[in-house]
Amino acid sequence: MGSQLLTAAAHMAVDRGQRAVLTVSSDGAAAIAMWERRGWRQVHTGPDGWRTADGREARVHYYVSP
Repeated sequence: MGSQLLTAAAHMAVDRGQRAVLTVSSDGAAAIAMWERRGWRQVHTGPDGWRTADGREARVHYYVSP
């Protein structure tokens, strides 16, 4: 289902003349792997201003659609 939602979001962005942009926590290995298999490209990694459940500063990856 996640893959279908991802595809639909990317198509909606293209229909509007845009590219879809996603963020994912660096702890989200399964989501990262899925996006990369689908051709999404990581363009930045950095802090996102919130903390994880164990108190660490969250780091997120930013991706753009293919």
